[in-house]
Amino acid sequence: MDVLSILENDEYSKNFQLFCKKENNEENILFLADVRKYKKIKSFKRKVKYARMIEKKYLKPTSPRELNLSPKDIKPLTKVLSSKKINRNVLDENFFELIENKIKYLLHDVFARYSMTDQYKKDNNNFLKKKRKRKLEHRLSSELSLNDL
Repeated sequence: MDVLSILENDEYSKNFQLFCKKENNEENILFLADVRKYKKIKSFKRKVKYARMIEKKYLKPTSPRELNLSPKDIKPLTKVLSSKKINRNVLDENFFELIENKIKYLLHDVFARYSMTDQYKKDNNNFLKKKRKRKLEHRLSSELSLNDL
């Protein structure tokens, strides 16, 4: 199991988030969770509001959970969000993609430490068991379908 698998799974993500919190590194996980929510928003008006909330929470120098990123990475986004009139084409689901990718890269370092913990080993074993079970169920389902022919 890698960091991206963990981030995409609510059950394992919670344990990783607890680990990040212990390491005072929780803002990265929370940012990615907020970006996932942002991507699901359909209403443009709500998307703008949520994007500005993400900016206020993570991207401004005075943010309560400021991300450890270069101002040159953040500036293009804050410039768009500070505009009174935002172009619909700019504020698409990939609006935060550059920062999102940088955060995922930074999380690999945290993940390396997390992968040494007992909690990770337990989660990884459960993940592998479920994966094998799904594979077996799929194979049995395929075999049953072939028998129906």
